[in-house]
Amino acid sequence: MTQILWNEAIPSGTSRVGDYPTYARSVWTAISVGLSRGSTFFWNESGGASDASTGELQPGASRPYYAAQSASSVPSQGTARLFFASDTSRLFAYESNATYMVGSANFVEHGTDSGAGAWYSYSSFTNLGSIASSLVTFTFPTPYGAAPQIFLQAQNNPHFLSVFNSSTTNFSSLISVVGAASLITLYWRSMGTISAW
Repeated sequence: MTQILWNEAIPSGTSRVGDYPTYARSVWTAISVGLSRGSTFFWNESGGASDASTGELQPGASRPYYAAQSASSVPSQGTARLFFASDTSRLFAYESNATYMVGSANFVEHGTDSGAGAWYSYSSFTNLGSIASSLVTFTFPTPYGAAPQIFLQAQNNPHFLSVFNSSTTNFSSLISVVGAASLITLYWRSMGTISAW
C-alpha cells in the first residue's frame, strides 16, 4: 500500500498560491494509487481503472470479521458485514433486521428462494432387511409446507426404486430387487420448505 504523508498544515495561510496546484495534484495521485493498491478499490487515473468502475471493490476486498463465534456481536460490527466463526466454521451476514447464517461445512445450498418459511432437508439410512419387493412408507420428522423433493438410493444388489404418494408428512416407495431376495439398505433424503422456527 502506498504511504500517504498527510500534513494538514500545508498549504498554510502564508503559503504561496502558485505552490498549491502542484501540491494538490500530488495529494490526489497519492490517494488514487493508495486506494487502488492492496486489492481494495478500482480507482481511475493513477490507479489504472476506468471512470465506470471507479470506487467499486476489487475481488476479495470485502473481508469478513474473523474470531470465535462468541465474539460475534451486532450492531457493534455493523450491518451488511460478514463474520466468519473460526471455531464453528460458520459464516454469518449482518443485516439491519437480522443476522443470517449464510454458510457452513454442513450448509445445504439451494438455487431458489423458499418464498415463505425456510428450506429444510432431512436424510436417513434405513435397513429394510431381506426382501424381494416391498411397498414401504417413510415419515418425515418435521412436516413440510408442501410435498418435498425425494432422493432415493439403495445399496447392495441391483434394484428398482420408485417414489409415489409423497405428501407433507410422508412418502411411499416401491422397491423391487433384481434376482433373489437380499438385504437392502436404503438412503433417502427429502428437501422442501417448512414454517420458520
